[in-house]
Amino acid sequence: MKYKVIPQIGEEDCGAACVAMIVENYFKKKISICEIRPLIKNTKMGTSFFDLKRGLKRLGVDCKISQAVKQKDVFEEITYPFITQIYNETGIHYITVFEKKRNKLIVGDSSKNRQLSISISKFLKKWIPYVLEMDFKRSNIVYQIEQKAKEISIWKIMNSLKLQLFLSLCLSIIVYVASVIIANIYTLYFNILIPQNLGELALQLMFIYILINFFSFSLTFINNFIYNSMSKKIDEKIIGKYFNGLLNKPNMAIESYEIGELLTNLSNVILIRQRFLTYLQLLPISVLTITGSFYLLYLSDEKLSFFVILLVIVLSLIIYLSDSHYEKLSKELIETGQDFNDSVIDTFTNVSIIKQLGLEKEFGNRGKKKLTNYIISRTKMLNFDSILNQIKSFVLSSFNIILFGSVAKF
Repeated sequence: MKYKVIPQIGEEDCGAACVAMIVENYFKKKISICEIRPLIKNTKMGTSFFDLKRGLKRLGVDCKISQAVKQKDVFEEITYPFITQIYNETGIHYITVFEKKRNKLIVGDSSKNRQLSISISKFLKKWIPYVLEMDFKRSNIVYQIEQKAKEISIWKIMNSLKLQLFLSLCLSIIVYVASVIIANIYTLYFNILIPQNLGELALQLMFIYILINFFSFSLTFINNFIYNSMSKKIDEKIIGKYFNGLLNKPNMAIESYEIGELLTNLSNVILIRQRFLTYLQLLPISVLTITGSFYLLYLSDEKLSFFVILLVIVLSLIIYLSDSHYEKLSKELIETGQDFNDSVIDTFTNVSIIKQLGLEKEFGNRGKKKLTNYIISRTKMLNFDSILNQIKSFVLSSFNIILFGSVAKF
């Protein structure tokens, strides 16, 4: 069975994420980590088993804390699912164990943001043998979980802009075809027109190529205008839904947010939109190039066409293998960005007190350190992103070389 794993926001949110996993997987209700925080008294240091139990009871989930024996047999007797602790690279960490399958445990780890299958022998090495077991027969969700604010669906927003998006995709394809035509100008001049002394025809074709180039430039300009127009409308809808959803939450949940966290979340949502829209525009060109390269090479030489498949596999592997590292860098960027925003807000909110106590230098150094950490995280992210883009560009350039080479042969 596939379980929903809730990602934690900060390192201290693993307990809250476990509670959210229990509620969503077994009661089919969604509750945000920020709504759970005040229920379990979550702080920068995390939370305790007793506070988790108290929070679950407030939600209507009956549960009990037990100290287990650190042996394999205990997993035959424990009631599933249960919340427990393990040692990981950051210290003590809460996880949700959903079920046992043969000699393995199916685990929801909020720090990994995915379902894991861990052998019991391996699990025992890092397990802290305290468990929070659920009794679903005596449970019923009673806490008011606000469902008024729907999740932001980028696909629904894109559907409202389908005409502009379709026009943008068509323009991208036309511009790409124009660039292919312009790229063949040198082959035409030096291989055909100049050797055969067709200077008059070359002059006429020059004007045609200039017109094609100007046409391509104009369409690119129009496409950029459409892109910016779509970006504006999408951002307006995202920001509107973000604030409406926030204001519809219970007061206790809103008060659990840090101001810096709100700003960081909003800026990251918009950043995701930018990347999504950019890749969506590039998608048809990439598909067209790959498909065209494969088809023409297949007509030319069936064996060589497998080279295109190999390039596709390489590109897919690069994207797949880089996913976890990209996620790690993204999480680090969000955390350092939030710390920096919190530091700036805290400093300027208490500026008069800071001056009275003569702590200007101390707070200045703290702000500088937070900014440095954020810049380092952002630089790591940009460098890794640049490497990935260069590799993708290399693979797509290889497709272009194959495409032009195949066209020249035909």
